[in-house]
Amino acid sequence: MALFVSSNTAVGASVMLSATLLDVPGTAAAAAAAGAAGAGGGPHVPLTLPPLFDFTLANSVRDMWHAGVYPLAGAYTRPLFSST
Repeated sequence: MALFVSSNTAVGASVMLSATLLDVPGTAAAAAAAGAAGAGGGPHVPLTLPPLFDFTLANSVRDMWHAGVYPLAGAYTRPLFSST
C-alpha cells in the first residue's frame, strides 16, 4: 500500500521556466564575464526558476473532482478501495 501511495503522489512532470539573459554592458558582472563570452557576443546569464507547477496523479484527481468530473476522478481512486 505504501508503494501505491508513493507512486501516485510522486511528481510525474513539472512546468519550468528557463531563460538566458544578456548582461548589461559596463557592469562589473559584464566585465568579469567578457573573457568567458568568447568572440561573438556579450556575456549570458542563465536564469532558472523553481517549478511553476508539478503534476501528480493525486493533483489531477483533485482537479477532476473540483471540476465536477466525478466518474473520471472515481475511476482513479477505485484502486484505493479494492482489495485485489
